[in-house]
Amino acid sequence: LEVISQAHWIRKVPNQQMSAPTKSEHGGNRFSRLQGKGGKSRPKGSPEGRGGGGRHERSDHTLHFYSIDEVLSALQKSVRRGHVRNAAFWAGELHVSGLASIAMRRLLIMTVEDVGIASPYAPFIAVAAQSLFLAMPETETSQCRDSSVSSSLSERLVLVSGLARWIASLPKTRTSCILSSFLRAKFEERHRLSDACHQLLSCSADDVLSSLASLYWATVGEVEDFLARPSCNEDRFLCMEETVFLQAYAFQVCQKSEALALQPLFDVLSRAMLAEEQRLRSSVKQVLAVNAQKAADLLSGFSSVRKMILDLQHLSVGGLESAARMVLNQALLLATRAHKLVQAGLIVVPSLASTSMKFPDAKELVPDDISTVCQECQHGRIDGCALARRNTRVLCLYARAQQGRGRDTSEGCAPIALNLEECVRKEVISVCPSIIPRDMFECLLRSAIDPQARYLRVPPYCIDIHTRRGSGYPMHRDWDERVVLLNPGLEAWDRQEVLKTHGALDSEGRKLASQFTRYGVIVSDEYFPGPSQPEFSMNLKPADEDHFKKAILPVAVLDQGECFVDRCHFPQGYGSPWELSRSSSVQPGTSVVESTSRYSETLAEIVRRRHLVEPGHHCTCTSWDFYTVPATPQDPFFKASKTFMSWASENSFPLPKDFPGGRLPKILENKATSTIHDDPSGKKVTQAEQLIEMIDGPSVIVDEKRSAIDSRPSNVTELHRARMHKMMQKLSKCDATAYPPMAAKANSAADDLSSTVSREEAVAKPGNDPTCTGSRRTRWGRK
Repeated sequence: LEVISQAHWIRKVPNQQMSAPTKSEHGGNRFSRLQGKGGKSRPKGSPEGRGGGGRHERSDHTLHFYSIDEVLSALQKSVRRGHVRNAAFWAGELHVSGLASIAMRRLLIMTVEDVGIASPYAPFIAVAAQSLFLAMPETETSQCRDSSVSSSLSERLVLVSGLARWIASLPKTRTSCILSSFLRAKFEERHRLSDACHQLLSCSADDVLSSLASLYWATVGEVEDFLARPSCNEDRFLCMEETVFLQAYAFQVCQKSEALALQPLFDVLSRAMLAEEQRLRSSVKQVLAVNAQKAADLLSGFSSVRKMILDLQHLSVGGLESAARMVLNQALLLATRAHKLVQAGLIVVPSLASTSMKFPDAKELVPDDISTVCQECQHGRIDGCALARRNTRVLCLYARAQQGRGRDTSEGCAPIALNLEECVRKEVISVCPSIIPRDMFECLLRSAIDPQARYLRVPPYCIDIHTRRGSGYPMHRDWDERVVLLNPGLEAWDRQEVLKTHGALDSEGRKLASQFTRYGVIVSDEYFPGPSQPEFSMNLKPADEDHFKKAILPVAVLDQGECFVDRCHFPQGYGSPWELSRSSSVQPGTSVVESTSRYSETLAEIVRRRHLVEPGHHCTCTSWDFYTVPATPQDPFFKASKTFMSWASENSFPLPKDFPGGRLPKILENKATSTIHDDPSGKKVTQAEQLIEMIDGPSVIVDEKRSAIDSRPSNVTELHRARMHKMMQKLSKCDATAYPPMAAKANSAADDLSSTVSREEAVAKPGNDPTCTGSRRTRWGRK
């Protein structure tokens, strides 16, 4: 609604009246008119208003002249690497530039793409923060006046920056994003096998349902046995989980479009989990009294995960529509690993909620949180697993009171509801000023032409091929020929200051921009809950496998966010927070990560405050110090996905000749890959024109590649879709008596059960020959 209202306003305002936002607009309308004393609009380039200079017409820069695409990239990389302060700055920069809605949307996508099932409550807390943001008044009480800061910060600014800080502090896993690449690789391998094509072709939504039910029964079984041995049958679990994923992917590519498969698959997951919940509920009453509470927790936690999947289904057609593919992957992971998530302590359960108030400080680590044991020194490791368990205990503080609990164990198995709005107020808004440096907030509220407002430098690995500078756009010419002319006062900037954001990339910068999988996908505090496999076997490998393992597969090391503070203007680094926390032992002017540089900023603050790292008590092995050694992902699908991607790049797969008919589908004809919004003729489409198109309709033919980068089609997936549709067309042309249409296969079992015709009459009828299935498979294998 905020975006549409902006577009509706822009349509009514002449271009010459669009100028800088007013001083009181932090996160409000970006293109409002500046009213003078006489009530008339000030012309473009007026020295009055924010920053003393009018904003340029094309909205490709933020308020302090960072490139918008680089700020979005820096925000996401800061979240991935756990740079909580840097993430807060980049989100705040978007907010003061009038792009708060874009920042909130990107943060919501990050909760699925980068955080994933390591923190399963993250998307719903982000949605609660969005609702709270929209309920706040747009007129801010805190205004920027001559580079001075008022006594109280803007609540909207604190919410946007605090949400970015909170998401960056969570344990993470990128499995929801990497799983798509893994399924493409495995599906391509299955396609090249002689006897596997018909099995994938015949997959339906009911096959996914039956496979998921079989996984539950084979790996969980009786509740009593599962509680006694929760880690048994892990190898079988991984094999059956892969089958569920592949069947779901096969069902997707059999549909005409990716969107048509979302609703049926979400419905299948809900049906399978509802049946499993009913089975668990009937088994809880038969559990011995010793394990009664554990069984009740298992049932309550499983029910909570089922409700999470229902909420994700709603988000897949709402705020996360552009990331629906990753939302479905997260739902699949939650469905297959629901029992494991409860056992790992990532779901709020009744026993944990009732005992959370007994802890003196639920926000500190306790010995039970440190459950990962180092194989080298046999000591507990303070990692993402410990942080995830601690975060679950913090969420227990916001559990709503459960009504109707009786003595019967099954009556206390209801899912725990959380007060998410209260959680946002206390964990996001209230904590933010006690962590974010004071200088950072002051920079966000400085005038636009003040060079000291640029608190951070853009990390070089954020200028990837998806940004304008990384793709070769001449930013330095754009600054001299357009930005300076439209913004008086920028000509006084030092040339070195200009080159920080508008300088051409050198050879090292171009190298970083081209190696996205080495620098851009690593995360801090990584934690993949449940059983994992070190690597999946891949048959599609690059020719020089040794070179691949040594030069391409390894990732870079993590870094500390304080390295990117502009030391020319802020030589002391981060400095002290806006409001020093009384419980914090950090002194003003010092960094919280000085003595604990091997941890992320979040873990370093906890470890230093509690003095948890003591010789002989916790693991201090250098092999787990990802700030000195490569941050090898713990995701079991990462190596297989990267192996397939390297093979595909080496063989230029897929080529147009690989597609049926030797030509690309319509959805892949446009070759544009830049995140800037260009039409096929190369015309630059401004932010204002995009919003106008949302109201009046597009003025040019809109291609699918103009959509958000999270929802752009994959060449490999579209190749699989084209192949499967070609196979289905061949089958549909065959004799109906020997080859029934694949669309009717899902209903054939129900028709057979409801039929009253005898077996002799059924065989006599055309199309019901019991030997047709074998004949079909034989012919299909021969083809």
